[in-house]
Amino acid sequence: MVLTFFDVSGRKIWSHSIPGSLELTELLMVVVIFGALPLVSLKGEHVVFDSLDALLPRWLQKSNKA
Repeated sequence: MVLTFFDVSGRKIWSHSIPGSLELTELLMVVVIFGALPLVSLKGEHVVFDSLDALLPRWLQKSNKA
């Protein structure tokens, strides 16, 4: 976030951006996403999307009852 802020500020104020900031931002986003996946799995806090469950036949629905 800080890198993007300074890159955009530099482009708007001084008409000069930080070289390689786009590539570095993309790389850091990959690190954040794939770094967080093991933590989410460890805590069992996965996103559940169940709005289509009512449309599926009962035999196809997976039972999540504990």
